[in-house]
Amino acid sequence: MQQPLKYFVLLCLSLFVGFYISYLYFKPQVDRTPPWHPFELNSNINLKSLVEEGYRCFAIPCGQAQFIKTIGDTMIQYDVSSIDCNTYEGNYDPSLFELEELNLDTTLLIEEDTLTKSEIILSDSAYYFADLEFWKKIHKENPYYPYEIDEIEDCYQGINWRIFQFYMKDIDSSWVVNYIKNNGGHIIENYQNWNSSDGGEFLVYHNDSDLYFRCWINKNESFTWDDTKNWDFTIVRTIPHLDQQRQNLEKSREEKQLRYHGEYE
Repeated sequence: MQQPLKYFVLLCLSLFVGFYISYLYFKPQVDRTPPWHPFELNSNINLKSLVEEGYRCFAIPCGQAQFIKTIGDTMIQYDVSSIDCNTYEGNYDPSLFELEELNLDTTLLIEEDTLTKSEIILSDSAYYFADLEFWKKIHKENPYYPYEIDEIEDCYQGINWRIFQFYMKDIDSSWVVNYIKNNGGHIIENYQNWNSSDGGEFLVYHNDSDLYFRCWINKNESFTWDDTKNWDFTIVRTIPHLDQQRQNLEKSREEKQLRYHGEYE
């Protein structure tokens, strides 16, 4: 009896290992690629997928890290600021989270020789590096700056805003309408206030995603020497939870937060 039992246990173990390896190998992969499209969004993007696609942080207004990628005259910008490593296990204890006053003069230490052609502006908790070469050095040392990827890779990463922007020499209303149409959208007639002389704003509905996007055409004041960049065409919206898996993740996280703070019944 012992010999058959031994073979039976070995067979079960082999089957378990085989199924486990098959699960790992054939496990569906989540697409985290940030789309390069004016009206397409991906609610599963994270910091790592942005950096792998060439996005880098170039501004941190009010502590909100902005990861940006530019191709030609087109720029896409993501707000990467909701990084939360709290597991929300146990109960909230206010004594563990006493705020300490931040003194930028003593906590932000940068060697003088790195500032040769750089201007640093400190305002509250936000600071901007005005020199592109300075940023290149920062990104070479850590492309995930201002984060350390090993510290936040398993944390909640809420990337909630995206800006799509490009420049135009002139406002051609027919071209604008066709551009939107060719990218799967149309302007909502009752929600537009723009013209070919002054620009303005309007609302676009994208057919495939069933989402609305706010759009602006504004005078560009940054490139006054370049007459091919007279106007900014900007498309902005929040990134919703577009699939069931993401919705379930958010719901589970919200319930954990409520339990942690003693507000969940």
